[in-house]
Amino acid sequence: MEMINDKDYTSITDKEVEEVISSLSDDVILSSIKDQIDNIDINICNTTYFLSYFATKYQVLLDKYHENDELCKKIKLVKQNLYMNIKSYMENKFAFTVEFPEYMTLEDQYNYITILYEFFVLRHQNNNIALVSGYIQQEFKSIIRHYKAELDKKDLTYTNMNKNMDKDMIVILCKLPEIIDDMQIDVPEALLNYIISEDPHEYDNSVILSLIEQYKAIIFGDNFVENALNRIKNNPSFYLYMRTELLNKELLKGWHTNVSYKIS
Repeated sequence: MEMINDKDYTSITDKEVEEVISSLSDDVILSSIKDQIDNIDINICNTTYFLSYFATKYQVLLDKYHENDELCKKIKLVKQNLYMNIKSYMENKFAFTVEFPEYMTLEDQYNYITILYEFFVLRHQNNNIALVSGYIQQEFKSIIRHYKAELDKKDLTYTNMNKNMDKDMIVILCKLPEIIDDMQIDVPEALLNYIISEDPHEYDNSVILSLIEQYKAIIFGDNFVENALNRIKNNPSFYLYMRTELLNKELLKGWHTNVSYKIS
């Protein structure tokens, strides 16, 4: 096999340049990411890390042709177009706008777009679970006070419950569909607080916080909260995922009393 350094890549034909750029400008990768974002509302969302495919191919080509300045500029332009397209897809889907500071380098912007992709797309299902879990955790007392009076002890869900379980958790599990359907959140920051409350220092969470608090880079649209809640409420199978998650949490007594982080 020919080694990369065995050939002079400082001067290649226009046809070869076109072939290199075409190999990187793979519409399959971009269309796959677009479909992944567009179809995030389906019950089992696609969590394939398509962006890593591009990043690997990009770095290989950049290393291979590093002595050809003109070709490297074109390779970098392909990268810029791809990342800005991904940013646009996410903005349209999730109803927010990202405005990076003028002094931020393109590479830093790409890194933040990658984190946004990981957070909003790849972690979508986990975020939904964290959202409901965080909501219940922070609003626990008012939820119990409201739904305990509505608990029907003749309901099959109640009669099948393990009566050794925490009585408040029994209320939560029995009334979970209603709790989810009745969820109301006023502002985007509150919604994100619920999501990150269990682990604000997890890397993606901390980066999202820096974009909101330090850089003021994420501007939420009027439909951000409504869209996020509808993706949960209109998902028929989500209740089952959430119920399983809460049953697991019930094994960790006191989870609903943890102090949570607040976005300022």
